[in-house]
Amino acid sequence: QENAEWIARFVVFQASPLCVLGVFFHSIIGLNRLTAMLFTMHHRTIWTARTIKTLHFIGWIFAFICSLPLIWPVRGNFQYVNSPFGERGISFIILTGRENILYQGMAVIFGSLLELIILITYFVIALNARKYKACTAIVFRTTIASMLMC
Repeated sequence: QENAEWIARFVVFQASPLCVLGVFFHSIIGLNRLTAMLFTMHHRTIWTARTIKTLHFIGWIFAFICSLPLIWPVRGNFQYVNSPFGERGISFIILTGRENILYQGMAVIFGSLLELIILITYFVIALNARKYKACTAIVFRTTIASMLMC
């Protein structure tokens, strides 16, 4: 309880950048696979080592910049909550709501755009995979199922 102020700030302001970072790297993988299918001959020139390093650098810099609110002078706190299973837990909150809403809203909007890019990427991959009629139906279904599982 004595560390609730610091832990609340850490939980709220650190969870969003790390979640968005995972989605960003997933979108890089999806775009890589899309260009491998659509632009097979130019895939190596598009995805050079420098391009991949630059995209990873951008992702980590973005996560670092989004972590800067940890030094803002906002106070965190906690409250006890009862779960539907009858257990008592702790919910971390930020007391100044405007900063919290702006920060979480930015993460939700950016994360939603990245998820939309990933879904469109997989949809285009699935449409492109339909061109290959020589594949048996079971191989096609397995491929689509594995893409949807990601």
